[in-house]
Parts: sequence; structure tokens; C-alpha cells
Amino acid sequence: MGSQPVLALQEWEQFVLPHSLRLLGEYQHLIGAGAVVAATNLRLRVTAEATGGPPAIELGRWADTDTGWSPFEGDSIAARVVCWERALQVAVDGEPGALHGLAVRLDFGPLAGLVPADVLAASPAVALALAVAGTGFRGEGDRATAEDLARLACRIKALADPPGTSHADRFHAEMLQSILGGVAFVSSEGDRLNVQPLLPPDSLLLGVVPDPQAPPVAPEPLARVAEALARVRGRNGRLAGGDEGMAELFRIGRDELTDEQTGLLYGLMRVREMADGFLEGLGDEVVDNDRLAEICDEESAILTDYLGLAPGPYAAVRAAASEAGALGLRLTWAFGGCLAALIIAPGRREQVGEALARRFPRASFLVINVEPEGLRPAPEEDDWDPGP
Repeated sequence: MGSQPVLALQEWEQFVLPHSLRLLGEYQHLIGAGAVVAATNLRLRVTAEATGGPPAIELGRWADTDTGWSPFEGDSIAARVVCWERALQVAVDGEPGALHGLAVRLDFGPLAGLVPADVLAASPAVALALAVAGTGFRGEGDRATAEDLARLACRIKALADPPGTSHADRFHAEMLQSILGGVAFVSSEGDRLNVQPLLPPDSLLLGVVPDPQAPPVAPEPLARVAEALARVRGRNGRLAGGDEGMAELFRIGRDELTDEQTGLLYGLMRVREMADGFLEGLGDEVVDNDRLAEICDEESAILTDYLGLAPGPYAAVRAAASEAGALGLRLTWAFGGCLAALIIAPGRREQVGEALARRFPRASFLVINVEPEGLRPAPEEDDWDPGP
């Protein structure tokens, strides 16, 4: 499906994109492995038009009929918009003036009141929206495939972010899922395997505790993993999976790696093993609804113990969620730069969410559903549902 055109030429001016969340495999792109990613009911609405002026990008939300459009404001937002405009020009076509006249407005809906504006303004969904709008503006929308748009969006994101802060393909899986919809295991090559049967129904909550000090672009152990991999690849090219790969890692680690480097690679390889085991469940007649929760818990521990992800306030959220009936919780970088808790609570997510909201009144707990449609033309204004 990723090789088929996804956007008719006339649709680029009004469209909707779901934000995607990584359910499993937070940093797996660093070792060329896949991840489980879901397009969600949290949506971004995009309006693009041809004007007579220079390229322009507006970020904000339509608040209500009384206040109308409410733009994101501040020096950091203005600087980010400039980065997006430059990145879009370079990525779509380095030729000066190629996008002259393109104006894009991105409406984040209620998320604008729940997630810091700096994070939303730097999110992968913005890069994808600009890729779609820029491609359509240039008259190529009816020929662009999902893979074309995802790769272009990754390039825009990498160009807009500070140099060296992110792997070029960090959000490739999220881009594809936002375009195509559903929940899938996405390989590093972009192959997708539908894993909807393995997702417990009515199970997902996203917890967001505001942190005004958090950076808008989530850090990742890019340089540390790259250095460790360079030493390993100098010996054997690439670590194999399974028990053989683990044994080889510890053998090489004795001579070539520091303890920290061994721990980094062990954590990433262990998550790859967990993902493989999770996918094996597709052949089972009866799905174990506890399996995803168990994997989320284990990956969260790996992220903390081996990859340096500090849980902060989410340690208390985890304890309270478990007490309220949740089966598991995984830390994740939602929207590209917002540390959040993905909570697994099959059949109890409303009750768990209510209990957590009482316990943590400054936090937000959003019911997450898988969005099956992905990128699509925008509905009429009266039918617009941006999500919770």
C-alpha cells in the first residue's frame, strides 16, 4: 500500500492527519530495527492555499466561534516557524521561489491546551503536513506515495531540528502510520504488518504531565549508540538477533565496549527480541491481552536502566495507575518531544483515567483509539472532531 499514490491533486488544500504514537520500540531505528506504531484519534487539521506572498506557516488552534483563530506566540515559536520554512524550501526543492505563494495553517485543536506549544510546534506531524502541502502545491500530489511523503517529511524534520539531535529516520514509522492509518509493526525499510489483532480493545490511555522545562525536541542517545555500533561493526558488521546475538554482544563487549555501551546495545537488542515475540502472537488462536502490558513495562524499565530516560513524575503515575487497575505503562516521547506515559488498561481505561485525573489534577489523561483512515480530506467544519 505504501507504493500507491495517497493524495489526489485537489485534496492538498484541506486535509486531516492523525498524530501517531510508538507503542513498542522507542529507539529501535538506531539499530535498524522496526517498531509498533499506531495512528491515533488525536488529529491535526491543515489548511493550505496559494497566495501572492512568500511562503508562510501558521501554528495554533481554532478555539471557538467567539475567539476564532488563536495562534501560538512567542520568540521560540517564531524561530521554529522560520526553521520549518527554510527546511520546507530546501527539502521540497532547493530552487529559490519554488514554494512562493504557499501558505499553510495548522490547527492542533484541544491538544494546544494539553501539550506545550513548543513541543507541538516541533512535532513530526508538522513536518508531514508541510510535506503534503508542499507536494500538492507543486502539482505532484496525485503521484506521491506514502513512502515518498514519509521520506520527504523525515528530511524536513531533520533539516528543521538542531543539527545532530536526531537520527534522520527517527520518525519514519510515525510518518507512514499517520498517512496510512491503523496500527502496524513498521520495519526500517517501511514494510508494514498489521498488528490490530494483538492490541487489547479499549485499552490505551496517554498521560501527559506538564513540564515547562522540557526541550521541544526529545533527546535520544544518538551519538552514544553510534559510537558503540561503530566498534561492534568494526568486528562483525552487525549483531545478529536472538541468543546468538546476545552472546556475541557480551563477547565483544569484554574487549571493545565500555559497560555503558554494552548496556545500551543490550537494551536495544532486548527490545528487538520482545518485538519479535510480540509478533509471534499473530498466529495464536486466543490473544493474550496481558502481553502488550508486560512488554510495555519491560521496555520502560530498559529505557530507564540502560538508555538514561528519567521517569520523573511518571514513577508516581505508574504506581497510581497500577493501583487503579492498569496492567502496564511505558514511557514514550509523544509528539516528538513530550515525555508521556502510555498506559495499558483493557476495559478499564475510563475508570483508570478518572482515578489518575483526581490524583494528578495538573496532568491530562487522554483516551487513545487507533485511527484507521490516516491522511484524508478534511471534513466539513461542522463535522470536525479533532479528538479528545
